[in-house]
Amino acid sequence: MSPDVILLSIGVIILIAGLLLYAAGKRGGLAITLLGGLWTIAMVIYYIYSNLGFYAAVGLNTSSAGPVVTTTLGFLILIIGIGVAVYVARRGGRK
Repeated sequence: MSPDVILLSIGVIILIAGLLLYAAGKRGGLAITLLGGLWTIAMVIYYIYSNLGFYAAVGLNTSSAGPVVTTTLGFLILIIGIGVAVYVARRGGRK
């Protein structure tokens, strides 16, 4: 079994465990669900990139659009994460 499949399986297991905890009303279920979902999405994006040739044997393939796409995607995720953190901090962590 390839390492990609193993990592994807771990993400799906975490996602299912989080969903079960969230459905049972346990504390931290939503956080674990988000972690599993994001992990699974990240592995799917990696799998797509590796099949499209964005990755060379070691690192990014500089002759493809990989470095530009991954840098842009990473920057957008960073900005969204900062926005969410600022929103939660201003809200005071309360519902």
